[in-house]
Amino acid sequence: MIIYNKDFLYYDYKTAVKKFVKSKTDFKSTQQKMFSYMKGDKTVGISTTYSGLPFKIEVIKRNSDLSKLTQHLIELPKTNHVKVLKQKYVKNLLKFFTIPDDAKTFYSDIFKESCESNVEDILECLAHVYLLCLILGDNLGLYSIFNFTESFMCIYPSKFCKCNKSECNFLTVEDCSKMRNKDNYKKYLELNSVTLTGLKGPCVWHDLPNFHVTENLSVDIMHDVFEGVGNYDMSLIILEFIIKFKYFSLDTLNNRIQYFNYGPINIQNRPQLISMDYLKNAKLKMSASELFCFVQFFGQIIGDLVPTSSDIWQLYVILKKIIDIITSRCIQNDCHLLLKILINEHHELFLKLFDINLKPKYHHLLHYPRVMEKVGPLIHLWSMRFELKHRESKITANAITSRKNICLTLSHKHQLKLAYTFFSNTCLLNSLQFGRVINLSCSTISNIKNNIDISSDKSLIDNLQNTAKFVSWVEIKGTRYKRDMCLALDFENIPILVVIKHILFFDNQSNPYFLCHKYITLKFSDHAQCWEVTDQNIQQSLIFTPCNTIPHFINPCSSYKNTKGTVYITFKQ
Repeated sequence: MIIYNKDFLYYDYKTAVKKFVKSKTDFKSTQQKMFSYMKGDKTVGISTTYSGLPFKIEVIKRNSDLSKLTQHLIELPKTNHVKVLKQKYVKNLLKFFTIPDDAKTFYSDIFKESCESNVEDILECLAHVYLLCLILGDNLGLYSIFNFTESFMCIYPSKFCKCNKSECNFLTVEDCSKMRNKDNYKKYLELNSVTLTGLKGPCVWHDLPNFHVTENLSVDIMHDVFEGVGNYDMSLIILEFIIKFKYFSLDTLNNRIQYFNYGPINIQNRPQLISMDYLKNAKLKMSASELFCFVQFFGQIIGDLVPTSSDIWQLYVILKKIIDIITSRCIQNDCHLLLKILINEHHELFLKLFDINLKPKYHHLLHYPRVMEKVGPLIHLWSMRFELKHRESKITANAITSRKNICLTLSHKHQLKLAYTFFSNTCLLNSLQFGRVINLSCSTISNIKNNIDISSDKSLIDNLQNTAKFVSWVEIKGTRYKRDMCLALDFENIPILVVIKHILFFDNQSNPYFLCHKYITLKFSDHAQCWEVTDQNIQQSLIFTPCNTIPHFINPCSSYKNTKGTVYITFKQ
């Protein structure tokens, strides 16, 4: 890459080596190459050395008096953020190679290709720079590779701040004065004390440019919330409702969990039945996905048996709001401020209700607002996808009987599966898939046409019987839509909620359509944490809904009618 900066012309040997040198150049025998550039009465000679990172450039300023030489040693920035030389300067550079005197002094075969190339080729010689932004993983894994102490019961258990264990037990807001940074990290290393700093030694990842462990703002909501704070909170809440307040029995709760309508999507994550033995140990025997589903629908499952004035129930409401924010794939700019308030309220209410010290994972939540502000939606940082990939090897390891070189066996299994994926052409599935075609009778189609809203496109109505194909389901970019699923078409003020009755394609199968009934949205139930709708006076007219108009950040769900006849709909963003 060639850049122009004030009185000097820099030639970045490293990033342009493929363009001017190619792979045939022997770096050891041609470590130093020189050229010059005429600008006024000054000639700048540059010596480049490709011996390491970051490599250095020696600039020699030569005036008219050749006996006076000034040397400047310049170290290039590690990011290689450079400004491409303008076209006129590149032309002047090419003119240099035609000056006989300078060519004798500075010319080398290494620039022969440069003389023959045109200006456009040189301008296209751009560097591809890859920077490490974040390292993701669970807490124990990150603490291990970052060389923090791997015990969460130590004096300084946090990789974000230097709050001691006694402070973390009662801290409800982030202490900005104790945050780890590059300066105090270096001082802590000099102390060489794990007890006083929580550091076992320097981090090897600091060898990479533009990366520092104190700036690695990554959190894992899977382990912190769904296998930590959420699991612990829900077990204490249920135990209080059953043992102390006796709002319902454990059998009643298990019956409702078992027969609740989770819908076709969440049914695969249906929570397991609860055991009293686990409750007494403040633990629910649920996976992260199951607990996520349980918290999402807990208000609909059992909320009608709990009074609205319950402080214990208020703890669940705050927890549900926190989970809604941290699992959202699309957030507003000020969501981190709301999250900070909710976490503060949650921790204060928890300490007030149970008189128990906050566990280390509760302290991790205090740093979530800052991470969200700097990085974005936290759902993109969790380790759920990595755990799913590891699960394949775990299943294989438990299934095989041989324990001799098990890593080799697992690697063979992995390679065989990868080869099958390539040969079966299933490595890149289509973003649009659909189920079997449903053959509807003429009378059924005629009845559908009569019920379609008159404001719909008439051309679609006319083609309904001729070119339309009805299907059982459609999957768009990994999200499957079926009949009787609920969708949110708009979320500006009060949501427009509809239920899918038919899925169809026309001749152009790139954009499926939904025929939907529209719900009447009544209000948002803060107690049950879901939308309350009515289906008694549901508008029977069908409306055409193109799939490309549905908000991508709202997943489809199912409606639920409780014992009092109230219909609830909850969405997972």
